[in-house]
Amino acid sequence: MAEVVRLLTSRYDGSFEVSYGRQNSYEFCDGGQMTATPPPPTDPTPRKLWFDWSDRDQRVLLILSVLVFVGIGYQYLSWRWQGAALVEIERLPERQYDFKVDINKASWIEWMQLEGIGELMARRIEEDRKTNGPFTSVDDLDRVPGIGTVTLDTIRPWLICSDCKVGTTH
Repeated sequence: MAEVVRLLTSRYDGSFEVSYGRQNSYEFCDGGQMTATPPPPTDPTPRKLWFDWSDRDQRVLLILSVLVFVGIGYQYLSWRWQGAALVEIERLPERQYDFKVDINKASWIEWMQLEGIGELMARRIEEDRKTNGPFTSVDDLDRVPGIGTVTLDTIRPWLICSDCKVGTTH
């Protein structure tokens, strides 16, 4: 048998109401009368609306969305039936380097702009220039450890030597 529960409820006017009922049962006592059904909920949970819009607003939005998609589909199919060709975009060829690096004045940041020269190699070139003096020609770069003939041939078109003797710029 379920235990009888005493429920004390506060009212808005400050008075209290006492109710009795059985736990895990639908029998309640309100003011001395036993009822077979539970009391109706006092605050039914409101229906959650989408973006706080009413059902009518949501239906209008759905109809408008469907109309937009139908219109887009109609437009696409009418273009395809007319045989209209798709627009072809012509792209310009990629631009190559438009700068020259002066081997005796360039900082390590400028050296890094060249293909095949990373930060470590760029710093190594700058350090070699400080310790061994300026380069006398572009071919003099092979004294830097890590620069071989392949690397030198790769970067040669972008190198100049403004301090070098005449005829040794490349």
